[in-house]
Amino acid sequence: MNVKLVFRRVAMCVLCLALLMTSLISCSVPLDEDETPPEQMRCASVAGAPYRLYLPSDWNLTTDAGVSGGYYSMSDAATITAQLYDNPDALTAEKFIADVLVPHLTDVFGGVLAVTEGDPIDTTLGSVVKEVNYAVAAKAIRHSGVIGHITTMGMAVVAPFDGQMLVLTYHAREDVYDTYLSGMEAAVTHFRWLGKPYVPEDPVHTVDPDAPAPDGMQLASNDDVAYRFYVPESWILDTKLPTSAAYCSESDRSNVSVTVYMPEVDKMTAEEYWALCLADLNGENPEDAVIRDMEVLSDTEGTLGGRPAHTYVYRGQVAGKTYRFSQTVAAYRGMVYTLTYTAAEDVFDSHLDELGEMISAFEFRGND
Repeated sequence: MNVKLVFRRVAMCVLCLALLMTSLISCSVPLDEDETPPEQMRCASVAGAPYRLYLPSDWNLTTDAGVSGGYYSMSDAATITAQLYDNPDALTAEKFIADVLVPHLTDVFGGVLAVTEGDPIDTTLGSVVKEVNYAVAAKAIRHSGVIGHITTMGMAVVAPFDGQMLVLTYHAREDVYDTYLSGMEAAVTHFRWLGKPYVPEDPVHTVDPDAPAPDGMQLASNDDVAYRFYVPESWILDTKLPTSAAYCSESDRSNVSVTVYMPEVDKMTAEEYWALCLADLNGENPEDAVIRDMEVLSDTEGTLGGRPAHTYVYRGQVAGKTYRFSQTVAAYRGMVYTLTYTAAEDVFDSHLDELGEMISAFEFRGND
């Protein structure tokens, strides 16, 4: 069995989605009683997830990065994530831990992983809400190791679901592990198996229209992310995408977006992330490439939100039409942020001044 445990890199998906879809069908449904978030918690599931992961409201969500979960402090490496994995061999939770999860975590921790003696242990994932049982039998392991120069402790709760395996993982720096453990305990207790895909309220991405912004610009990001992204007032905010995005006009679909990637390594540079992007763009086979006939045009150094950044400009074909792309990539507090500008080849240069203004106005918020 070959099961790869990887985080989704969504930058490529977002830029192609913005290009190929003139409109995005969305569904607005009120929360059912069994989907009402517990008090002082909010839903941290990505759209389409057949479960509801809730985190305390003071945690930052990572759904913008295509990952169910969130982080309290990236400087403390305090993160909680949930993801479903294929389980074609119908492994039990204990067998999945031994054959898949532990080898994966060992690789993440640089080849040395310490699993707490006696683990895995029996536990449950979920609870009883309004007389409906959302709890299932699960297995859990506690582990530790060194990522980079940081000693990190973790807990992973593993439970089978509809032919797949759900892995709910908590990590934090060793000296603050107990400080943030209550967030994981709350996530485990309030986890719900609803079986129906999660549909965020419409719009998917809400932005405060009255938020302050530089002259001639508007805010395009919300309070769920650790940055402020501004676009020209004349551009149209695309609130139906799960990330900060905008496009020029209905007749000119030139667009910008900000995506976030949570690396599994301690630190990742812009250059290392770009190498991952190139692998995604090119695919293992030419026919699998996201962008056909791709040509990298330039790589320039600069800043994004005061952080060192690289801007990569390239061109290629999507659905038979030639586009040009500009990706400005910077690392901040353990995450990698990408500001992507996409336009048809013949109009790409006409928005470069506006792009420069967007990059200059971009700022990181930290954990405020």
